[in-house]
Amino acid sequence: MKRCVVGVVVLAFATSTTGVSPLHAMAATCSPSVKCPNLPCHTFIACIDCKCHYKQLPAGDLCTGCSNGGGCDDDAKDSCDEHGRCIDKFKAKDTQCFGGACYEDAKCDGVSGVCHSVKPARAGKPCTGKSNSGDCDAPDTCDGNGKCKDNFLSGTVCAAAGSCHNLARCDGKSSKCPDRTPARAGTACTGKSNG
Repeated sequence: MKRCVVGVVVLAFATSTTGVSPLHAMAATCSPSVKCPNLPCHTFIACIDCKCHYKQLPAGDLCTGCSNGGGCDDDAKDSCDEHGRCIDKFKAKDTQCFGGACYEDAKCDGVSGVCHSVKPARAGKPCTGKSNSGDCDAPDTCDGNGKCKDNFLSGTVCAAAGSCHNLARCDGKSSKCPDRTPARAGTACTGKSNG
């Protein structure tokens, strides 16, 4: 399993007669103006003799590992080991995971948080693209190479004709309905003054 590596040196156990045992002293200097860094699986005790001192948390306590938020991460189970290290937990090997709308056969490998998508979905498989809810949007589909392709209507009437404007049709290139064009001069219409 992957282990977090803190960029500091943790010294050996040290006993104390003050009721705080065991103490971990870290080889990092501290002062009133320099704070001690957070250390996974340890509770900060004090800055003693310009050294940062910590108490190790019990094995099994939950912690925040190095790998988080991945499709195969099991973040809720990351926990401290007996040496004070935060151990990442991952979903079991061959667990189905979501590798993307346009991928199939996505499975965890059991040793990382990455969801491995091994096969692009077939071209034409439904997906959700970036452009949605426009007057000329059409159902989106996978392109066969792992990407979701935005599709648009072509030739569909998206705005009715007005007395002096032609109807508008989707152009197949955008989700937006094109502006209506003016009707040709001489087209019959109804003016304001009638009767």
